[in-house]
Amino acid sequence: MKIKNQYKLKFFGVDIIRVEFVSRKPIENPESEIDLDVDVKIFYPESEKDEFKILMNVGVDCFETYTLNLTAVGNFEVRLNEEKESNLRSGLLQRNATAIMFPYVRSFISTFTSNVGNSASTFIIPAKFFKGELEEIKFDSSLENDELDAIEE
Repeated sequence: MKIKNQYKLKFFGVDIIRVEFVSRKPIENPESEIDLDVDVKIFYPESEKDEFKILMNVGVDCFETYTLNLTAVGNFEVRLNEEKESNLRSGLLQRNATAIMFPYVRSFISTFTSNVGNSASTFIIPAKFFKGELEEIKFDSSLENDELDAIEE
């Protein structure tokens, strides 16, 4: 019996590196329209070929009431048996890594908005599936220095 190759995708947690909350006025209608924007990018540190980071910027705008913007970094490692398995590596990163990380970000936003009193109503983000290619970021990108420092660590 032949044993198939085992691929290991390890998740080391999510770091919330930036949170910005601006309340314009107390919330009057808990069912107000809310705009959600999620931007996801992938970062490969030069020092480790098996490690990578997912950078997720999330913007929540409850019109005329509040805005919440945060940046989260998911820390991962993928171990494959051979270099020629780069297509498999890309698939693991594109599909699985964001799906693993997103519930932690959803939970943070729900907990945060439930704890700010009358400034916001609890916002529960629906499950989201990411499709398409993640943009790869490099050190010469337009990220702020503190974001790059947090990603490198």
